[in-house]
Amino acid sequence: MSIFSAFFRTLAKQTFDYSSRTTRRWFYVFSAINLILFIVLIRSIIMASIKFSDGMGGFSILDYVKIFLFIWCFLSMCAITVRRLHDANESGKLAWGLVNPLLSFKYMFAIGRAGTKGDNRFGNDPRESNWMQ
Repeated sequence: MSIFSAFFRTLAKQTFDYSSRTTRRWFYVFSAINLILFIVLIRSIIMASIKFSDGMGGFSILDYVKIFLFIWCFLSMCAITVRRLHDANESGKLAWGLVNPLLSFKYMFAIGRAGTKGDNRFGNDPRESNWMQ
């Protein structure tokens, strides 16, 4: 399976999976691809907003699809972040470290460290199957 097909599989099937685990490698690969997609979508949405505010027309169906995709990518990033924290045997609530400066250091440490070997309270070890999960 290629990286991009695994990315779209994750985007399609695991956007609302907040209970399993994912590896560090797949978290970083998915985050990088998602960041590129975010940048493309944000630029496109901003350009549509400028066009709308200048009175050059309203939003098209395609613009609404881009907004939907942006929200979907954001939700999938939240889900994979929680799954990465679960691999480090941490609660998904630690993801609030992205918005709370008091939790940010613990969040950064938990995301970067190696996952729990074998099963933990959040599920099976993702390294035992396929790293692109």
